[in-house]
Amino acid sequence: MSLYTSSHRLWIWLLILTLQGCTLLPSPKPELKQVPLLPPAAMTQSWQKLQSVSLYREAQTESILTALVAWSVDPAQVKVAVLTPTGQSLLTLLYDGQTLEQDYSPAVAPRLRSAFSARTLVTQLQLAYWPKDVINRSLRHSEWQWLAEAESRRLMWRGQTQLEIEGAPERHQTFQIHHYAGDMRLEVKTLAHTPLQPGAQRQLP
Repeated sequence: MSLYTSSHRLWIWLLILTLQGCTLLPSPKPELKQVPLLPPAAMTQSWQKLQSVSLYREAQTESILTALVAWSVDPAQVKVAVLTPTGQSLLTLLYDGQTLEQDYSPAVAPRLRSAFSARTLVTQLQLAYWPKDVINRSLRHSEWQWLAEAESRRLMWRGQTQLEIEGAPERHQTFQIHHYAGDMRLEVKTLAHTPLQPGAQRQLP
C-alpha cells in the first residue's frame, strides 16, 4: 500500500472519530471536544507507549485500517505521534495542560487539519488512562456522565452511552473502544510500555 493510500484511509478514520457521537442525539449534539481536557500531572504516572490501533465497523471482524500511535505522558506534557504501519509520521501532538499543539505531515496536512481535532485524540487517551476520580470531578457540572467499573468505562450524554472502553487499559495489553453513535470500534494493542523517570527524555518518532 502506498503512503498516499494509507494516509488517505487514516484521514477518513480520523474524520469518523471527529464526527462520532453526533448523529443519534437531539440538538445540541455532543462532541468529545466538549469533554474537559485534564492536566498531564493528574495522571500521577509517567510512561511511554507504542500501540497498534485497528478500526472496525462495530458488527464486522475485518479491520478497515491499522495505524501506530506512539505517546508519552509525564507531569509536564502529553506527547503523541501517529504513524503509518510502515513508520511514516502523519502527525504529532503536544499538550502541556494549557496549550495543545499539532503538526501534520505535508502529505495530509490540508485535509487532516480541517477534519481532525487533536483534542479528540488527547481526550480518548485521558478517558482510557487517567484516574477515574479525576475524570468524574472534571465532568461533575456538565451533561456528561462517566461510569467506571472493573472492566469497562462508559461516557454518557444525557443518559445515552456514546463511548465505552471495554477491558481495563491499565491491566490489559489489548482493549477496545466502542463508538456507538458512529457504529465503530477501535482495538488497541500495546506493543511496548516503558516507565519514565521524572525528567526522562521521551524518544517518540
